[in-house]
Amino acid sequence: MNLLIDASGGVAWPAGAPTVEQVTARIAQALRVLAGDHVDLARVRADGFAYVLASGSGQRSVIGLAERALAAVRGLVWSHPEVDPSACAGIAFAGPGAASDARVLLRQAEEAATHARGGDKFGYEVFDPTHHDTLVEALRFERALREAFAAGRFEVHYQPEFDAHSGQWVAAESLLRWRDGERLVVAGEFIGVVESSGLMLPVGRWVLRQACRDAVLWPPLPDGAPAAVRVNVSARQFDADGLLEDVTAALADSGLDPRRLCLELTESTLMRDIEHALAVLQGLKAIGVQVAIDDFGTGYASLVYLRRLPVDVLKIDRSFVAGMPDAVTDTAIVRAVVGLAGSLGIDVIAEGVEHLAQQQALQAIGVRRMQGWLYGKAMDQARLCALLGAAQGANAA
Repeated sequence: MNLLIDASGGVAWPAGAPTVEQVTARIAQALRVLAGDHVDLARVRADGFAYVLASGSGQRSVIGLAERALAAVRGLVWSHPEVDPSACAGIAFAGPGAASDARVLLRQAEEAATHARGGDKFGYEVFDPTHHDTLVEALRFERALREAFAAGRFEVHYQPEFDAHSGQWVAAESLLRWRDGERLVVAGEFIGVVESSGLMLPVGRWVLRQACRDAVLWPPLPDGAPAAVRVNVSARQFDADGLLEDVTAALADSGLDPRRLCLELTESTLMRDIEHALAVLQGLKAIGVQVAIDDFGTGYASLVYLRRLPVDVLKIDRSFVAGMPDAVTDTAIVRAVVGLAGSLGIDVIAEGVEHLAQQQALQAIGVRRMQGWLYGKAMDQARLCALLGAAQGANAA
């Protein structure tokens, strides 16, 4: 059994919580009621206990013991106002076709308890070999990602943004890639593991710095203006302390003009804590950085908040562009977003433009800037610089 206590300040066993002896006594008493003297209880960790039953115990009786022990912990008095207790139990069975080594059984029980921790605050799980195999594979994948990042096998690619009126590139969005041998893996296949493994902050910080360094080297646009670089910011990055410091450091390290950097955030990230979002966005605007709401229309942003948030760009999600020009509802939604943005002085970019008919329908509504495979897929720094250089040369000729 794992007993977890969350409290501010990182206190492992805070004042106001029952003592270890009280917890141990309560669990032992609960187990004796059901199992009599045929159970041994041991404290295996500061916040973990294990008990072993005699062979022949039925699955139902073992589960009953776990439920009884969890109920005993839940019934203790937790008087500290900042203590949020939880307990979880993992169960592993020995026998034919299963492990019999005590150390293996203990690891299996720990694994089941970890799985239980993701559900009910006072829940239990029985070790599942299938889940074990899945977990092992997930850990291998996570380790491969950590090694790839440490070895410099992550890359930043860029998808250009197009101005349909002028026919020129005006910006590019940075996109994370993993060079896995001969295969280039897109972020959608591994970003979830990056987020859940604790890699998101260092990886996000690296992408920000690399994108700023790359953008400084981009050739100017045919009209002489510099192209903007757009960098996605995850919810974990946005919620963590230090985003403003990271942005400031990336700009100072690269020498990039802050006006050329635009950070993209999703609606759900901004709306979770509107006051926090407002403070962070105001800080970004104070140093000259632009802010875009990515995948607009798929979240739950209140239109009222758009008046408060210092946002420069709305990126219309590709799901609304995909059905154009035939989908009447999608066209109406895009038209409404364009009208709203125009009244608030916010620019609009359409994502996922793949066909000329979509471009023409968007232009008719008033969308000028677009991004999608119609104009080019994501490319590495060298190809992007060559593309911008060729466009500049063609305009000069």
